[in-house]
Amino acid sequence: MITKVYKKLVELIELGEPAAVVTVVETKGSAPARPGFKMLVDARGRNAGTVGGGVLEAEAVQEALKAMDNNSCKLYQRQLTPQEAESSGMICGGEVTLF
Repeated sequence: MITKVYKKLVELIELGEPAAVVTVVETKGSAPARPGFKMLVDARGRNAGTVGGGVLEAEAVQEALKAMDNNSCKLYQRQLTPQEAESSGMICGGEVTLF
């Protein structure tokens, strides 16, 4: 999976297209991802790789788009409650920190 992210990143760089790499840097509890998981997001919101799926991944795409618009980077923490996990079809809760 990580190879797919880097191959797509090289492709976008060669085309001069903006992109953001979102990386899981920390997890707590029963999180849907592990540190080191990566997802590439292009300027249209298309992605390669994963940071855990579901609500977390959808929000990560939106945060990546904002970061590209602002030419910035940041840490993003998301805690998924058991109720959110259940309603979105995920089996994990916990907290994930993304960069």
